[in-house]
Amino acid sequence: MTIVPDPRVLFEHESLAHVMCGHCPATVHPQVAERSTVFRRRIFQFAPNVFGAIEYLGSSVMVVGDEGAVVVGAVSHMTDGDLVAGHFAALRGDKPIRAMVYNDSLADNFGGVESFISEADVKAGEVDVIAHASFEQMLKNLGDITDVAARRGAYQAGFLLEKGPEGAVHGGAVAF
Repeated sequence: MTIVPDPRVLFEHESLAHVMCGHCPATVHPQVAERSTVFRRRIFQFAPNVFGAIEYLGSSVMVVGDEGAVVVGAVSHMTDGDLVAGHFAALRGDKPIRAMVYNDSLADNFGGVESFISEADVKAGEVDVIAHASFEQMLKNLGDITDVAARRGAYQAGFLLEKGPEGAVHGGAVAF
């Protein structure tokens, strides 16, 4: 696999503290090290007026129209949400977010939502929130199985594996 510079990348942040993109120690298998270069926090432009943020412990996509923007996914938490929302605001100019879309009821779709939109704007009818009809019920159900879901996620991403003396390679999130 060869990673080449991508002209669609508009912004690139330092990787998360536990991520070693592009500078893995010799103890990491070369193919894993090479694959880890994909896992950098970046803002892409996929098409005119279509932007995506990857590796912010979730991903987010913004489509900018004539009267505003639609954002799909709000990443996992406010810290990364603030970074992504700031870049998206700069890219859309004075156009407001008109809708927030949740793909599913996992935290990487809504955890950072307050970075993008406010409850006041939703209540005032300025922003629509679009989700599956079962979204709220799924959140309630998830509350019942939080421990199981957290354990599953931790095992799936390898968070419970013992870290070597030089850390870990990446969090296992999927790149676009």
